[in-house]
Amino acid sequence: MRSKWIDNSDYIGPDRRRITERRLFKERRKFDETGEPPSLPSMIRRLRVQLLGLHTPHDKTHMMQLARAAILQAQTQRKIATADLIKEAASLVHSARHIDPALAQLVDAKLIDALDKAN
Repeated sequence: MRSKWIDNSDYIGPDRRRITERRLFKERRKFDETGEPPSLPSMIRRLRVQLLGLHTPHDKTHMMQLARAAILQAQTQRKIATADLIKEAASLVHSARHIDPALAQLVDAKLIDALDKAN
């Protein structure tokens, strides 16, 4: 896996660009947004915080993207049980039309279990 990580409002995950050292002639990116990947526990904690603010479809999309990045990070670290718990939580959020308190509590419990297994 690549060592650089992108975390902005449009994308969260590993840097997928092929050449990062040089810029192309018509390159639109002005800033280098790459950095070190966050730790798996911090990504799971961020998912828990994101769960509190699911009000719009954009919020749900952002949480699903963050969940995919956390699953990828868990699989990279060979923490399959953690990745499975995050997948279960993400599928609950994805299949729901809206997040009611009971569902949020269930998803949060799965993320807490994932956080325990990640440490």
